[in-house]
Amino acid sequence: MNLEQCIRTVECFSGAGFEHIHFLGGEPLASPYIFDVIKYAKKLDMIITINSNACLLTANTQQKLIDLGVDQFAASLDESIRRNDTFEKVISNMKQFNELKKRNHSSLETALVFTLTKKNLEELILLPSLAEELGVDLIVLTTFIESGQGKKNLEEFQIDFNAICNAI
Repeated sequence: MNLEQCIRTVECFSGAGFEHIHFLGGEPLASPYIFDVIKYAKKLDMIITINSNACLLTANTQQKLIDLGVDQFAASLDESIRRNDTFEKVISNMKQFNELKKRNHSSLETALVFTLTKKNLEELILLPSLAEELGVDLIVLTTFIESGQGKKNLEEFQIDFNAICNAI
């Protein structure tokens, strides 16, 4: 969608009584219009939350999100919290973001999103200390969703509810 279509969509949602827009899917920060759309939605007093892989969360982007009054920013830990280049970038960006948020006395909430699977359940125990180290406000646990490409990997990733409860 172009910027005009995005703005019309926000107007439509607001006019229909929706008070909250949650940007996710793909990478919201990759949109060339994301800041304009957020700014417009905030003028309509909408709550703005974003799910991101946090790889594009530069210092400039962090400041813009704070200045625009984004309500929550959640960084997805892509399936694993094992150390790798992407993980390190996400961790570094989120740590900087939370430090900037604190310096700016921002009320923006930050979160880590972790999708539980058979492959990473044993890593769940690492999340509380990681969240504390980064200064995030929330940990969001999700389960593997059986749709799209996920159907191909169902046996590899799907986890039993009791196993999740035991791990927690």
